[in-house]
Amino acid sequence: MSEPTMSLDSEGTDSGGLMPLPGIGGGHGELALFGGLSGDVDMPKPYANAITLIERTYLVGSRGFGDSGADETMLHGLTQAANTAGANTDDESPVRLRLEREPQDAQDRWAVRVYVGGTPIGYLRAHENEIIARLMDAGKYVYAEYLETETLGEYHRLWVKLVLDD
Repeated sequence: MSEPTMSLDSEGTDSGGLMPLPGIGGGHGELALFGGLSGDVDMPKPYANAITLIERTYLVGSRGFGDSGADETMLHGLTQAANTAGANTDDESPVRLRLEREPQDAQDRWAVRVYVGGTPIGYLRAHENEIIARLMDAGKYVYAEYLETETLGEYHRLWVKLVLDD
């Protein structure tokens, strides 16, 4: 039976049996295989979770869609997209709404505006937006999932769920 041999690199240290790849990755050839030292590779995140922050809340500033940029056609499209997503059992993906911070808002420094595509449709409520805003300011990805629209005469209340991708 032969004794295991130690492979020494050019500096005389044990390389753990890894073969160096000269000229790749700035002397760290083994790491270059995995995208380098900077972590440039989009590796799967086995423990990534979608964390529900607020199970059910409604947007403000969207009641009549006045100057929000949204209109009845957009509302119909949003409702139809949600119904289609819910009816298709193979695709359990709800309609995602984009959140955007508005830290310069004079009335609320924690303001978070909600968008469908590029169209603003309302804001998170003031008593719920500070934690969401702080998470977003820290670089976390938070989004809203459309749940339903409650129509009250001419007014529309959009219900959403707030989710953190972590």
